[in-house]
Amino acid sequence: MKTKVRNKIYLLCLLAISSLATIAQQQDPSPDIAGRNTMKTLYMGELNYSHSDNVGSVLTKALQGQIATQDKSQLPALAAGIRHGASTADRVTLSADDPYQIDFVLGGQREGEHFLLEGTVSSISNTTVVDGKTLQALTGKTNYATGSYKATIVLTLSLRDLVTNATLKSYEIKRECTTYNNLSTVESVMAGAIEMVAEDVRERLNHLFPLYGSIIEQGESKKDKLKEAYIDLGSNWNLEEGRGFKVYSLKSIAGREVREEIGKLKVNKVQGDDISLCKITKGGKEILAAMEAGKTVVVIAQ
Repeated sequence: MKTKVRNKIYLLCLLAISSLATIAQQQDPSPDIAGRNTMKTLYMGELNYSHSDNVGSVLTKALQGQIATQDKSQLPALAAGIRHGASTADRVTLSADDPYQIDFVLGGQREGEHFLLEGTVSSISNTTVVDGKTLQALTGKTNYATGSYKATIVLTLSLRDLVTNATLKSYEIKRECTTYNNLSTVESVMAGAIEMVAEDVRERLNHLFPLYGSIIEQGESKKDKLKEAYIDLGSNWNLEEGRGFKVYSLKSIAGREVREEIGKLKVNKVQGDDISLCKITKGGKEILAAMEAGKTVVVIAQ
């Protein structure tokens, strides 16, 4: 009698373990995806300035009523803007350490991935149009106020792997902020241009180190098309409404991962630390078919 009871208990334990494994598999169809969201340690390097005026260009602008001046005093504000943009990237952690004082060697003491962001500014200028009639003559538009401003920032940023010392990416960025009213100031227009650069830096880092996730459950569907889906990313990654993702179906060929883009979605509502409801914006039919076929479906931030 005791042997039968023990056998029943043993069988029940096996069934429970089997059920838990099945549930875990259903809730996490691709557990390796979350492991791809490793954080990158970023160090802010030097921001150098190198500018040379083209005499012909200066004379042309002067004849058009435009006074352009390089404003190197804005370099600290630009550096702060670049730092802010990098700090808001999804998978970046900024370090306050001086990268030029740290000995990074392959297999060294520091764990993880370490990168240096540095750059050269070739132009950081304010242009004042002293006569609104000049703008009218140049553009054919009317109602320009005297004292219109334009801020222009041109720079090159490079991202270097501090462990391998290889340059990962090099970017040329040019951003302009222009105003056509007499309520703005030179300072406010330059601040607008710096904000554009900061956003550019954030987007480029997010593109280089994208955020990965999985579709964990179907949402609303209509006929053979999926309208909504839940992903395993949420407030832990500072997701906001409107954040876009591409949807991929994964398979393995000769031991290699093959991705096929099958759709797109956007975050509709963040509902928790690691869950968001998304609206399918493209490929609802293909996404539903892939999920019902038991394929691994993942999302990667755009």
